[in-house]
Amino acid sequence: MNTTFLLSGGAGRVICAIPGLESYHINYPEDDFKVLIYGWDNLFDCHPLLQNRTYSADMKGVFELIVKDSLLVNPEPYHNWYYYNQQCSLIEAFNATINGYTSDPSTIPLIGGSIPNLYLQSNETSTAKLMIQQAKDKFKKDKFIVFQPFGSIMTDKGDSSGRSLTTSGYDYLANELSNDAVVLYFGDIQYNNNQRVLTARDVPGADLRFFMAMIANYDYFVGVDSVGQHIARSFDKPGTVLM
Repeated sequence: MNTTFLLSGGAGRVICAIPGLESYHINYPEDDFKVLIYGWDNLFDCHPLLQNRTYSADMKGVFELIVKDSLLVNPEPYHNWYYYNQQCSLIEAFNATINGYTSDPSTIPLIGGSIPNLYLQSNETSTAKLMIQQAKDKFKKDKFIVFQPFGSIMTDKGDSSGRSLTTSGYDYLANELSNDAVVLYFGDIQYNNNQRVLTARDVPGADLRFFMAMIANYDYFVGVDSVGQHIARSFDKPGTVLM
């Protein structure tokens, strides 16, 4: 019986599961495992190992086609003792949970590497590079920053998780950053009323993969504890995360 991993939670968590899944493939080559994701399955597009194993958990017929005849596993890194005692990273906790390790996850080598591997299509990369250069030319700036000031549960009443900047804090930082660089707002466009900052409002199909491509080709990232920082880490790009 093969395994189906059900990944729940936000996009950042899903990205952090990648090294553990790559390690699982090496540890258990006989298991033709599958991956189900709620809403973020396109993050694994172009991944040479995971793309053809990954499906939307909301796909019609997913139970009969995938789940019914497999061992369903919902890896939960937050329940790992070492993780909630701050002795290992989220990537390490996912690796331990997916691969069934019980010892300290920080001491277990990540066979697939410690940085999540995200992949872009060539046209996604070329489009992002072109848009970034056009913006630099238009605003006469030599730097391009992607700015994610709010977490995913930010509302007009604030962010109950405490991860987001205030709107006034965002405006202040956006103005300061835009003095020296082109700034692209990454997030729900209803919160961006700053005329000095670009949004993806007029870009057809501007989804999470669009921002992946922009982050992979920018000069710097500024953001809060959310998916942008995980994408930046995946592409080994510099940035500042505000906690």
